[in-house]
Amino acid sequence: MACAAANIEQRDLSEGRISACQSPLRLQSMRGPVEHVFDIPADWQGKYGGSLPGEVIRLRFEGNLAGPKIIVLGGISASRFVSTSDGDTKAWWGDVVFSGGGIDLGQYCVIGVDYPPNLLTEETSLCPEDFANLIDTALLDADVRELYAFVGASFGGMIGLSYARLFPGKVRRLAVLCAAHEANPMAQAWRLVQRRIIALARSAGRQEEGVALARQLAMTTYRAPEEFTDRFDPGLESPENVGAYLEARGAQYADEVTPARYLTLSEAIDRHQENPEDISVPALFIGALSDRLVPLADIAELQRRYAGPSELVAISSVYGHDAFLKEPGTINPHLHNFLKEI
Repeated sequence: MACAAANIEQRDLSEGRISACQSPLRLQSMRGPVEHVFDIPADWQGKYGGSLPGEVIRLRFEGNLAGPKIIVLGGISASRFVSTSDGDTKAWWGDVVFSGGGIDLGQYCVIGVDYPPNLLTEETSLCPEDFANLIDTALLDADVRELYAFVGASFGGMIGLSYARLFPGKVRRLAVLCAAHEANPMAQAWRLVQRRIIALARSAGRQEEGVALARQLAMTTYRAPEEFTDRFDPGLESPENVGAYLEARGAQYADEVTPARYLTLSEAIDRHQENPEDISVPALFIGALSDRLVPLADIAELQRRYAGPSELVAISSVYGHDAFLKEPGTINPHLHNFLKEI
């Protein structure tokens, strides 16, 4: 069953879900979560000519559905399952998004998003601006006309910057964590090698192994050397060596992510480029001193050139780029204060 421009999945209303052709905004008295599915038009094309035939944008609304709306996006491995409010173990930011948390579910309506592609067998050319446009269209389809805030970490922060430039009248605040206005050349080099690993594995008919190996390399860039030194034994024969950890993370990722998805999102990161002078939404920038993928100096340049009022917070962490996932005790107060009504 489908609406004119969207397919809103049939849900059991007793569980707080929406049924076909009902808008989340018309069900604000319900308790979340509710979900909305937007079919991407077959003729849609991105900035670089990429297309997403048969793909959808999935939105998940949770928390106080009648409250100010905050979209929350994470890295390329994140999903629409942002919090553990309904006991969902798939949530990726449950230590930040909860009742009383840095993003308070008791006060705000939090919107999570699934990134396409999920069905394509070949990669397509996308960029963060494309995701910003698609997400805005999906929000309009769900009767969401404005956002109180856009909170984006890593890839989600890139999309947030694009969204704030494209739709400044639709969002009141922007929080960007571990992301800058453009991709760092060293980080691009690491991702380029990952994509070449997948391409080589494909040519040998072993593309799933290529995804696993590329993910292993990626894991070494997400974290800081200090964490690996503290966490793993240096000996190759030790059961606690780093190799076993990398193999497990790579295998898990290859089970969940297709080569086309990996390549599409990796290339989208490397196409990211925004002019901070063109963005004026009040902003909070958070970076980690140990982040090698998005060096703090890059975020400082973003903040220095930013057209609107902004604040930069630098945090200490042994977790590198993953500090936004692993340091909720440090991040929560900053998000809480930034999101407060003035």
